Amino acid sequence: MRETMEKNLNEKETHFALEEYKALRAEILSKMDNQYKILSLGIGGITIIFGAILKTGINELFIIMPFLVIANAFLYRTEYVAMINAGKYIKKIEDYMYNNHIKPDNTERKGWENCLNRQVYKPFKYVADIIFMSLYFLSVIKVIHYICTSNMIYNEAQKIIVLIIYLIVILFLFLRYLWLIYKFRIFR
Repeated sequence: MRETMEKNLNEKETHFALEEYKALRAEILSKMDNQYKILSLGIGGITIIFGAILKTGINELFIIMPFLVIANAFLYRTEYVAMINAGKYIKKIEDYMYNNHIKPDNTERKGWENCLNRQVYKPFKYVADIIFMSLYFLSVIKVIHYICTSNMIYNEAQKIIVLIIYLIVILFLFLRYLWLIYKFRIFR
Protein backbone atom coordinates (compact mmCIF):
# COMPACT_ATOMS: atom_id res chain seq x y z
CA MET A 1 0.00 0.00 0.00
CA ARG A 2 2.75 2.43 1.00
CA GLU A 3 4.74 1.65 -2.17
CA THR A 4 1.65 2.37 -4.30
CA MET A 5 1.11 5.72 -2.57
CA GLU A 6 4.77 6.67 -3.07
CA LYS A 7 4.59 5.64 -6.72
CA ASN A 8 1.42 7.73 -7.26
CA LEU A 9 3.02 10.69 -5.50
CA ASN A 10 6.15 10.39 -7.62
CA GLU A 11 4.02 10.21 -10.78
CA LYS A 12 2.10 13.35 -9.75
CA GLU A 13 5.33 15.17 -8.90
CA THR A 14 6.82 14.15 -12.23
CA HIS A 15 3.71 15.20 -14.16
CA PHE A 16 3.60 18.55 -12.34
CA ALA A 17 7.30 19.16 -12.93
CA LEU A 18 7.00 18.32 -16.62
CA GLU A 19 4.01 20.62 -17.11
CA GLU A 20 5.80 23.44 -15.30
CA TYR A 21 8.88 22.72 -17.38
CA LYS A 22 6.89 23.01 -20.63
CA ALA A 23 5.24 26.26 -19.51
CA LEU A 24 8.58 27.79 -18.57
CA ARG A 25 10.11 26.78 -21.91
CA ALA A 26 7.21 28.52 -23.66
CA GLU A 27 7.77 31.60 -21.49
CA ILE A 28 11.45 31.64 -22.42
CA LEU A 29 10.58 31.51 -26.11
CA SER A 30 8.16 34.40 -25.59
CA LYS A 31 10.84 36.42 -23.76
CA MET A 32 13.33 35.76 -26.56
CA ASP A 33 10.78 36.96 -29.10
CA ASN A 34 10.11 40.08 -27.02
CA GLN A 35 13.84 40.77 -26.79
CA TYR A 36 14.16 40.58 -30.55
CA LYS A 37 11.20 42.91 -31.05
CA ILE A 38 12.48 45.45 -28.52
CA LEU A 39 15.94 45.39 -30.00
CA SER A 40 14.89 45.61 -33.64
CA LEU A 41 11.96 47.99 -33.30
CA GLY A 42 13.53 50.06 -30.53
CA ILE A 43 16.88 50.62 -32.17
CA GLY A 44 15.29 50.88 -35.62
CA GLY A 45 12.79 53.45 -34.39
CA ILE A 46 15.43 55.43 -32.53
CA THR A 47 17.71 55.61 -35.56
CA ILE A 48 14.79 56.67 -37.76
CA ILE A 49 13.95 59.43 -35.28
CA PHE A 50 17.62 60.49 -35.22
CA GLY A 51 17.64 60.69 -39.00
CA ALA A 52 14.37 62.61 -39.10
CA ILE A 53 15.64 65.14 -36.56
CA LEU A 54 18.86 65.65 -38.48
CA LYS A 55 17.03 65.93 -41.81
CA THR A 56 14.33 68.33 -40.62
CA GLY A 57 16.55 70.32 -38.27
CA ILE A 58 14.08 70.17 -35.37
CA ASN A 59 16.87 69.87 -32.80
CA GLU A 60 14.49 70.35 -29.86
CA LEU A 61 13.48 66.72 -30.27
CA PHE A 62 16.97 65.62 -29.26
CA ILE A 63 16.00 66.47 -25.68
CA ILE A 64 13.72 63.41 -25.48
CA MET A 65 16.05 61.01 -27.28
CA PRO A 66 18.06 59.87 -24.22
CA PHE A 67 14.79 59.01 -22.48
CA LEU A 68 13.61 56.93 -25.45
CA VAL A 69 16.92 55.11 -25.62
CA ILE A 70 17.08 54.34 -21.90
CA ALA A 71 13.42 53.21 -21.88
CA ASN A 72 14.17 50.70 -24.65
CA ALA A 73 17.32 49.59 -22.86
CA PHE A 74 15.37 48.97 -19.64
CA LEU A 75 12.70 47.01 -21.53
CA TYR A 76 15.33 44.88 -23.22
CA ARG A 77 17.19 44.21 -19.97
CA THR A 78 13.94 43.32 -18.17
CA GLU A 79 13.07 40.68 -20.77
CA TYR A 80 16.61 39.34 -20.62
CA VAL A 81 16.55 39.00 -16.84
CA ALA A 82 13.12 37.34 -16.92
CA MET A 83 14.38 34.81 -19.48
CA ILE A 84 17.48 33.98 -17.46
CA ASN A 85 15.45 33.66 -14.25
CA ALA A 86 13.08 31.24 -15.96
CA GLY A 87 16.11 29.31 -17.20
CA LYS A 88 17.51 29.09 -13.68
CA TYR A 89 14.19 27.80 -12.40
CA ILE A 90 14.09 25.19 -15.18
CA LYS A 91 17.58 24.16 -14.11
CA LYS A 92 16.22 23.56 -10.60
CA ILE A 93 13.43 21.41 -12.03
CA GLU A 94 15.93 19.47 -14.14
CA ASP A 95 18.17 18.95 -11.13
CA TYR A 96 15.20 17.63 -9.17
CA MET A 97 14.22 15.30 -12.01
CA TYR A 98 17.77 14.04 -12.51
CA ASN A 99 18.37 13.53 -8.80
CA ASN A 100 15.03 11.91 -7.96
CA HIS A 101 13.75 10.18 -11.10
CA ILE A 102 16.74 9.63 -13.35
CA LYS A 103 19.95 7.93 -12.35
CA PRO A 104 21.54 10.24 -9.75
CA ASP A 105 25.02 9.35 -11.02
CA ASN A 106 24.14 10.53 -14.55
CA THR A 107 26.39 13.55 -15.02
CA GLU A 108 25.39 14.34 -18.59
CA ARG A 109 22.59 16.89 -18.36
CA LYS A 110 20.59 17.59 -21.50
CA GLY A 111 18.95 20.98 -20.93
CA TRP A 112 20.56 24.25 -22.09
CA GLU A 113 19.96 25.73 -18.67
CA ASN A 114 22.76 23.54 -17.34
CA CYS A 115 25.17 25.41 -19.62
CA LEU A 116 24.34 28.93 -18.37
CA ASN A 117 27.84 29.43 -17.01
CA ARG A 118 29.67 28.40 -20.17
CA GLN A 119 32.18 30.92 -21.48
CA VAL A 120 30.66 30.88 -24.98
CA TYR A 121 27.85 33.23 -23.88
CA LYS A 122 30.10 35.94 -22.44
CA PRO A 123 30.96 37.87 -25.65
CA PHE A 124 27.29 38.24 -26.59
CA LYS A 125 26.09 39.28 -23.18
CA TYR A 126 26.47 43.01 -23.52
CA VAL A 127 26.07 43.63 -27.26
CA ALA A 128 22.62 45.18 -26.88
CA ASP A 129 23.82 47.19 -23.88
CA ILE A 130 26.71 48.61 -25.91
CA ILE A 131 24.36 49.56 -28.74
CA PHE A 132 21.95 51.25 -26.34
CA MET A 133 24.75 53.05 -24.50
CA SER A 134 26.22 54.30 -27.78
CA LEU A 135 22.88 55.72 -28.86
CA TYR A 136 22.40 57.14 -25.37
CA PHE A 137 25.71 58.99 -25.37
CA LEU A 138 25.18 60.21 -28.92
CA SER A 139 21.82 61.67 -27.98
CA VAL A 140 23.19 63.22 -24.77
CA ILE A 141 26.01 64.87 -26.72
CA LYS A 142 23.51 66.25 -29.23
CA VAL A 143 21.37 67.62 -26.38
CA ILE A 144 24.35 69.28 -24.72
CA HIS A 145 25.33 70.83 -28.05
CA TYR A 146 21.76 72.00 -28.62
CA ILE A 147 21.45 73.57 -25.17
CA CYS A 148 24.82 75.33 -25.47
CA THR A 149 24.13 76.74 -28.95
CA SER A 150 20.41 77.38 -28.59
CA ASN A 151 18.98 80.85 -29.02
CA MET A 152 15.92 79.90 -26.97
CA ILE A 153 17.78 80.60 -23.73
CA TYR A 154 19.50 83.98 -23.96
CA ASN A 155 21.05 84.19 -20.52
CA GLU A 156 24.25 82.14 -20.09
CA ALA A 157 23.48 81.50 -16.42
CA GLN A 158 20.12 79.99 -17.37
CA LYS A 159 21.83 77.78 -19.96
CA ILE A 160 24.20 76.50 -17.32
CA ILE A 161 21.35 75.80 -14.88
CA VAL A 162 19.30 73.98 -17.54
CA LEU A 163 22.38 72.02 -18.59
CA ILE A 164 23.21 71.00 -15.02
CA ILE A 165 19.64 69.88 -14.27
CA TYR A 166 19.45 67.93 -17.51
CA LEU A 167 22.83 66.28 -16.90
CA ILE A 168 21.84 65.29 -13.36
CA VAL A 169 18.71 63.56 -14.65
CA ILE A 170 20.58 61.89 -17.51
CA LEU A 171 23.40 60.78 -15.24
CA PHE A 172 20.93 59.34 -12.73
CA LEU A 173 19.21 57.32 -15.45
CA PHE A 174 22.51 56.09 -16.82
CA LEU A 175 23.79 55.05 -13.39
CA ARG A 176 20.50 53.30 -12.68
CA TYR A 177 20.89 51.36 -15.91
CA LEU A 178 24.48 50.41 -15.05
CA TRP A 179 23.30 49.26 -11.63
CA LEU A 180 20.64 47.11 -13.32
CA ILE A 181 23.28 45.52 -15.54
CA TYR A 182 25.54 44.89 -12.55
CA LYS A 183 22.78 43.59 -10.28
CA PHE A 184 21.48 41.09 -12.80
CA ARG A 185 24.73 39.99 -14.34
CA ILE A 186 24.22 36.33 -14.91
CA PHE A 187 27.59 35.05 -16.08
CA ARG A 188 30.38 35.76 -13.65
